[in-house]
Amino acid sequence: PLKKLAEGIENFDSWFGVYPLLVFPIRIYGRGKHSGFLTPRESDLFPGENFGMWVDLGAYGVPRAVKQGESWNPKVEIRNMERWTRENGGFQATYTDLYCTRGEFRTMFNHDLYDEQRQKYDAVDAFPEVYDKIRPEKGVVDLSDILELEDDIEKQRPELMTA
Repeated sequence: PLKKLAEGIENFDSWFGVYPLLVFPIRIYGRGKHSGFLTPRESDLFPGENFGMWVDLGAYGVPRAVKQGESWNPKVEIRNMERWTRENGGFQATYTDLYCTRGEFRTMFNHDLYDEQRQKYDAVDAFPEVYDKIRPEKGVVDLSDILELEDDIEKQRPELMTA
């Protein structure tokens, strides 16, 4: 959300240290169950309106640490950015490299309408899910440690609900 722009720029400096940054404003509408993937939180809409403003922050170039001959871990830094984005009601552009898991992607993007339409039109097995088209490529980033952790948490979930 636009109200997090200053914090986002500070974080991008820490994570990437790349300038100039692309700052691209986006108006996102809250249309209830018809909002689709980009479903804004009510608290991020302008008072009395059904929309709010977000910004796409784009970091294009070589990270500062790499230019300085230091170690830079893209998995850690990009996942930090993705987590911050999710926690703040933002959405990562799907034209960039994603390092999130399927569960994290589904948390960031509202799949209710998408899943409903895939069922309604019998398209579940006909086409891959969006995540399957843009997920981290094998050999680029290994998320097996994160996926294992997610599986462990999911396995414990029934126990947590009965306790």
